[in-house]
Amino acid sequence: MKKLLVAALLIAALSGCMPTKQASPEQIKDAPAARIFPIDAQGEPTGTITVTRDVGFVGSGCYMGVMVDGKMAAHLDPAERLSLVLAEGRHVLTATPVQGRGLCGVLQSEKTNNSRRRSTEINVRAGATQAYRLYSSAEEFPVIEPAF
Repeated sequence: MKKLLVAALLIAALSGCMPTKQASPEQIKDAPAARIFPIDAQGEPTGTITVTRDVGFVGSGCYMGVMVDGKMAAHLDPAERLSLVLAEGRHVLTATPVQGRGLCGVLQSEKTNNSRRRSTEINVRAGATQAYRLYSSAEEFPVIEPAF
C-alpha cells in the first residue's frame, strides 16, 4: 500500500513537467460546432487561420479557450482544430483557461482564469492560411503561437 501511495505521489508530482506536443495530422479533428461561438462579421478581403491544440498530459482534462479580438471563438480539447475566416489586417488571438469541465473549472475563479490569459497579435493576409498552436505551459498558463 505504501509503495502504491509513493508511486501515485511521484506521478502527480511529475505530471506538471510533462510537455505537450503538436498533434500529428492523423490525430487532429475539427472542433464540434457546439463549442464554436460566433464572432463579429468579417469584411473583405479575408484570410484563414487555424488553431490546433496540442496533445499531451498537461491540461488535457480541461477545455482551453480561443478568443479573437476579445470574443470567445471556441473551447478546444486536445488535438482539436478551429478554422476561422478573418478580415485582412491586425487581430489579437488569446488563449484562456475555461471554466466548466473537470477540476479546472471547479478550483479556479473567473478572475484567476482571466489573469492567466495570454495573447498574441497576428496579421491576417488576404487569401493566405496561417497556422497556430495552442498548449499549456509547464506553469499551466495557456500559450498560443505560430505553428511550424
